[in-house]
Amino acid sequence: MIDNVRYVNFINKYCREEFGEPANFSDPTNVGLCYTTLAYANGYYGDEDDDYELQVSADITTGTVKTYINNELIKTESLNDYIEWFGDSGMEFTDWFPEIEDWNNVRRN
Repeated sequence: MIDNVRYVNFINKYCREEFGEPANFSDPTNVGLCYTTLAYANGYYGDEDDDYELQVSADITTGTVKTYINNELIKTESLNDYIEWFGDSGMEFTDWFPEIEDWNNVRRN
């Protein structure tokens, strides 16, 4: 069951704590959670000369979180999982960063 109120509350709490303002729900299928460029960091984020664009968004109509690297979808997860993992303790910006195994899904150009 989709629990939009729960999703909105969770996402707004994160955005207020991390960015000082509520989330933008103008497009409920694409609520921005994280956008940054990751540079090489001891091999963890790829090759030494490469930068990677990371974007994470939530779709509160389906209860999913989508992670993109260089505009390529690398994983889709349940927003409920994030709510269960972090609960009221809240999240930080870096909590959205992909795990090392997710980088294996990124195609090298």
